[in-house]
Amino acid sequence: MDEQISVIVPIYAVVEYLDECVESLLRQSYKNLEIILVDDGSPDNCGFMCDSYAAEYLQIKVIHKENGGLSDARNAGLKASTAEYVLFVDSDDFLEPTMIETLYVNLINYNADISVCGINKAYSDGRRVPNQGKEDVVLLDKFQATKNLYTFDSYGVGVWNKLFKRELLLIEGFPVGKLSEDYFVMFKYFMAAQNVVYDSTPLYNYRQREQSITKKKRTNIGMYEGIEKYYKFTRDVPELEDSGTHAIVFGSLATYNNIMKNKDYTELVPDLKKTISENYKQAMRYESCSNRKLQLFIFKYFRPFYPLAYKVFMSRRQ
Repeated sequence: MDEQISVIVPIYAVVEYLDECVESLLRQSYKNLEIILVDDGSPDNCGFMCDSYAAEYLQIKVIHKENGGLSDARNAGLKASTAEYVLFVDSDDFLEPTMIETLYVNLINYNADISVCGINKAYSDGRRVPNQGKEDVVLLDKFQATKNLYTFDSYGVGVWNKLFKRELLLIEGFPVGKLSEDYFVMFKYFMAAQNVVYDSTPLYNYRQREQSITKKKRTNIGMYEGIEKYYKFTRDVPELEDSGTHAIVFGSLATYNNIMKNKDYTELVPDLKKTISENYKQAMRYESCSNRKLQLFIFKYFRPFYPLAYKVFMSRRQ
C-alpha cells in the first residue's frame, strides 16, 4: 500500500499563481496525499481560495496564521502534518503530473532517505528550461549528495524538489527571519541521511519571477550567510572540505557581483576579496566549468577588467 505523503504549501500574495499550483497537486498520479495549504497572512484573496479548495477536496487542509515569513509557514505546516514522508512546494510553482510518484518510487526502490528530481525554470512566455540536459537516476551517499547541493549544475539547495523522510526534518526547523533559508539547514538534512536518490528528469517547474530590488539584495546576502554557515561546518568534515571551500569562494564571487550591480552592502567587499584570495587555488582545483574558472581567474589577477568581463559572461547566459 502506498504511504501517505504530506505536501506543505506556504502561501503569501500569489493569487495569480495559486490555482495552477494547487491544480498540479490534484492532478498528481500519486493520490495518497495530505495537502496542507498554509495561508501566511496573505493580504490578497489567497486565504479565501484556500478555504474554497478545502471545501471541495477532502485531502486539502488549511492553516490560517499571522504573517511570519516563508520559514515560519513551513514550520507550521510541518507541525500540522501527519505523514511519514514530506514534500514542500512553493505556491507560485507547479509540478509535472508524475513528480510525486517518481520521487516516492525512487525513494522506496533505492532505500533512500531523500528523493530528488530535476527542475525546469518556467518562464512567463511558456518556456521551460531544464537545469540538466541528460536524464539519469543515481544513488548518492550523504557526502556526495551534500556536495551536490552547492554545485551550480546539479539539483540545487532549494527544498522544493525533494521528498524527505519526516524524521530528517525534525533535526532543525527552518530559520525564521532569514531569506535564502534553505542554505542554512539543507546540508544538515542531507548529512543526516544515509543515501539520497537523484532523478534528473525535470519534474518541478520553478517559476521565474522578478523580485523587487530590495528583496533581491536581501536574498543575495541571505544566500551568502547560509553558504558561510556551510563552509564553517565543512571545516570539521574532511570529506566536505573542498566542497565548502568551493562554495564559499563562488558564493563570495556571486555576492560581489550583486554588490557591484546594486551598489549596496559595500562594506562586505574587503572580506569577500580576502576570502576569494585565500582560497583561490583550492577552489580552482575543485571547479570543473571552464567559464567559471576564467571568471575567477580574471577577478583574481585582472581586477580592473573584471566588471567588463562579468558583463560578457552574463550576456552569454541570456
